[in-house]
Formats: sequence, C-alpha cells, structure tokens
Amino acid sequence: MSAYDELRRTGEISHEFVSLLLRLAKAVVRVRNFPALAPHSRWDGDALNELVQDFCCARPITERVALLIAEAPSEAAFVTRLEIALIRHIQSSLRRTPRGSVARTVRHVIDDDARFKYRQDHVALVVWDDARAPSECDEQTMRAAVACVLVTVPSWNPASQHRAPIADRQSLAALCNAVLVAAGGPVQFNTVLDLIIERCLVPGLAKVRPGHELPHADEPSVDARGYAAARAMEIWVVLTDPQRKAVGSIGDSVRQAGERLGVGKTRASELLGEARGLLADHLRDEPDQAAVARELLLLAARPDS
Repeated sequence: MSAYDELRRTGEISHEFVSLLLRLAKAVVRVRNFPALAPHSRWDGDALNELVQDFCCARPITERVALLIAEAPSEAAFVTRLEIALIRHIQSSLRRTPRGSVARTVRHVIDDDARFKYRQDHVALVVWDDARAPSECDEQTMRAAVACVLVTVPSWNPASQHRAPIADRQSLAALCNAVLVAAGGPVQFNTVLDLIIERCLVPGLAKVRPGHELPHADEPSVDARGYAAARAMEIWVVLTDPQRKAVGSIGDSVRQAGERLGVGKTRASELLGEARGLLADHLRDEPDQAAVARELLLLAARPDS
C-alpha cells in the first residue's frame, strides 16, 4: 500500500510516508542545489534525516498531511504538494540567519544609495513617482532576477567577535536594484530582505576567502520552467522503465546506482554512461538543457517512477 493510500485510510504517519519524504528530500536538494543546513557541510544521510525530522516537527505533521490530502485529488497531486511544502520548508530554514543585523545593513545600503528610497515599509527606485502602486510581481520572478547577480563576500577574520557580512555593500545594492527592476514597482522591505538572505546564504560564510564570488546562474522564467516540465514529460513517456531508473541514478555514485538498479558496479557504470548518452541525444537541440534535465530528475524521483 502506498503512503498516500495508507494516509487516506488511517490518517497515521507510516514508514512508507517517511521513505517518500526522504526520496523527495534527496531529489529536491540535488536538483535545486540547496546548500546543506547547518551544522552539516553536505547532504549526507544524517543531514537528510535531520531535514525530514525537522519538517515533521516544524508544524504538527498530521495537521499538515491532512491539509495536503484534502487538497490533493490524486496521489500524483499529493506528491507534488508535498514536494512544494518541503521546498518551502528548506527555504524557510535557510532564511534562519541573524536577520536583525542583516536587516540593519541592508537598510543602511538603501538609505545611502541615491537610486533607492524607503517609504511605508516598502523599497522603491527614486525615479518612480510616489503614487506608483506596490508591485504585484510574483516572488519567483524576483528570485530569478537576484540569481543573476554576481555577489562578492568581503574578507573577514574568523576569530572576530562580530558576525561575518553576507556580502559587500556593492553586491547588496546590486541585489536590491535587481529585485526592484524585476518587480516594476515598490516592494516590501521584508520581501527584499528575504530574497537577499536566500541569495547570499553560504555554509561557513566566515571562512570563505577574500573576494569569494558566490555562484550565479540565469534562472529560467516561469514560462521557461513550464516548457521545461512539458518537454521533460515528452521525453519521459518514451523511456523504458530501465532507462527511467538509470536516468534517476545520474548524480549517484556507482555504488549507489548499483544498489538502486540491482546490478554490480561494472554494470552500473555502463548503465550510467548509457543514461548520460541518452539524455545528451534527447537534449541536444534544447536551448536550456539544464532546466529540462532538472525536471527529468524530479520525475525520476517520484515514488511511482
């Protein structure tokens, strides 16, 4: 019996549900490249188990699952909603930083930069008229904008009694500007702050080398993501079951792939090579191969795959 069926029948959290959460967690952190949550430096088994436990304890899990079950008309819809809830939980956990000190720094940057103005808990561009209505831009579009900003972390002495800055002032100003340009109107200060914290969060920030540049990438728009998901599904339906399992093992070690596929290391290595070649053939003409590949890996992580 699946986790979904058992939850609908008994309303109790089962071993199958926890296993489903672990599979989703492993896929989500790999595909979305989330940094490991402190105190962990990487997403190993302990870090994933702790993430799932924290997810279950952050809010009464029976209450959360009951809401998901009520909103989901099918098992596939339930898994999708559970995946979204898990992503939001990770994002929320990543934002648990010394928010007060970061907020003060960002506010100083806004006050000192001639491009910005602060009014009624909103940040705006000086060139905008005060009558301009607050932005209704979705957060994902603004997140995509800050993902494209190159962020630099200043040098810092790890022995200092003061907390390390999350980025230099020039980078913080560039992030504010990116949010506002993408939004097209005033944005709540707390929203700007959350996006900056999420963008700049790096494990062990106080130990990074001077002038270290955070990774940045052109994050696809909402429309691009819709295309990537649709294209991934087109590829998925023509793959055989063994091919789907092999695709889902891309990114695993040879040993992990062998355990998942039920074969030895030599055969697992061959299957991983074939899976990569298969993806290369299907994605050759795609303008954003990485986006389609991410969606394929999410499909492979589904419990019914």
